[in-house]
Amino acid sequence: MKKIYIILAALVIVISGMSYMYFSALNKAGVQADMSLELVSKNAALVFSFQNDKSVRNIIDGQDLLSKLIGEQKTEALKDLKGNLDRPETTSLFQGQDIFLGLYPAEQKKLELMIGVQLHPEATDKMVQAQFQRVGLTLKPYASYFQVQTGDHTFYILQQKRVVLIATASYVIDNLIANQKTDTQKDFVSFIQKNDRLAKNSLANLYVDFRQFGPFMKVITPYFNRGELAILNRQEAFARLSYNFSKEKVFFSGETKVVNADSYFSLYAEQKPEKLSIDKVLPASTATYTLYAFGNYKVFHKQLQNWFKTIKEDKRIRQNITAINDKYRLNLDDIFLRYTNTQAVTFQLQNKQKLAAVQLNSGEKLEQLLLDLSDDYDGEIRLLKEPDLLYYYFGSPFKSFKKPYYLIINNYIILALYPSSLIDFRNSYQNNQLLTLDKTYTAVFSQLPTSSNILFYLNYRKAQNLMINTIYPEFYDHTRSKNGLKAFDAFVYQLGGDQGSFQTNILFTTKSAEVNAEAAKVDLDSLRLDN
Repeated sequence: MKKIYIILAALVIVISGMSYMYFSALNKAGVQADMSLELVSKNAALVFSFQNDKSVRNIIDGQDLLSKLIGEQKTEALKDLKGNLDRPETTSLFQGQDIFLGLYPAEQKKLELMIGVQLHPEATDKMVQAQFQRVGLTLKPYASYFQVQTGDHTFYILQQKRVVLIATASYVIDNLIANQKTDTQKDFVSFIQKNDRLAKNSLANLYVDFRQFGPFMKVITPYFNRGELAILNRQEAFARLSYNFSKEKVFFSGETKVVNADSYFSLYAEQKPEKLSIDKVLPASTATYTLYAFGNYKVFHKQLQNWFKTIKEDKRIRQNITAINDKYRLNLDDIFLRYTNTQAVTFQLQNKQKLAAVQLNSGEKLEQLLLDLSDDYDGEIRLLKEPDLLYYYFGSPFKSFKKPYYLIINNYIILALYPSSLIDFRNSYQNNQLLTLDKTYTAVFSQLPTSSNILFYLNYRKAQNLMINTIYPEFYDHTRSKNGLKAFDAFVYQLGGDQGSFQTNILFTTKSAEVNAEAAKVDLDSLRLDN
């Protein structure tokens, strides 16, 4: 799960920045069920819609945080395009219409954009070429659509059913035309339309189609289909997030809806959000973590068994548990049901060590019961003899901890792939070198609700060694650039169960935002995940 933060952070900030900085003057409030939405949402993992509001434009013009995170090449390209589309001759074509912007995977490890806008009722298809010509944009025939040059940058334009589509690469339009008859975006469009009322009350909205994350992620990382990122593959889920503007941070809030029953995340959608506490055990050198609050473990365990049945692993797992019980004369169900508390976490340190922790009711009693099931390493650290025990009782996040070493300390069981990781952890814990004592860390969470069910955290500075081995160089360079993601210090993705859906908060903070956290707090009452 650790690599997810880096990718989500890059994707969300790029599309939101591009949308706000360069096309806000073309849009009106609201999301309408029009053809531009249907065309832009096809094959897009992310779709952004935004409102035309003078006060919003004034705020954006007065700050440069988002522009630092977009990337110089596309920043300059969109500036050129905006300079022409802001002219009276062209704005009249789209007056009062919604703007949708999609982000797409493309060739050669690139992400491309396509903007979709429906023509004003009084505008005609023939007027597009004439009005573009008047502002110096010559539409040259290119395949079955047009090509236009703005300064040193090239865009591709397709007119279809009174919709003007402007893409940063011909590949995007070619792919749209090739898949014209498919109807894969129907459910996604329906989700957006159902949230129309909420969208109208927001400055801007980001919609996420997790079904498209497969081809999308492959452009960014070679690890999407294996390891910790596999949990995101083949997800049937949608998200609607409203943008809350600030000069010192980027903040989104909204809803995530998980559709498929075989999603591990669906286990938490009915859970009541909990005040998080297991982060108190994390070392100060923690670069990323994923925290799970399952509440009543007995209830969660029953749901987990149903999930295993859904993914057709229940019989194999039950057979393995029975064999282990018979071999060691144990009752594993009784042990875990009795001594597991309410939270678990997987985390990675800045030196790349991977660990996990589970909160316990009685560490001393569990330690005694696991003696026969493990081999001693140094008197405190032991090695589990049987594989996949943690996966059987906690699911996907623990699948990579096949036969871990473990250490029980102060009602926590700490797991790692190597004993050296636990030795380092023990030293940090005993010397009180803890993440929660870091003022910049606590400042981040002073801006968020204290309760949730799933929480992703990334510290950009500490995660540099992880990033270089996770994402392709084309994207890693952007994380290191002074005009890129280097401006950000932390990223948090927070999910709280809400009767089958998730209330969702996404926060990107800068160093200055953390220093001024108390003065810049958001209204927590309006964002609570435990109502």
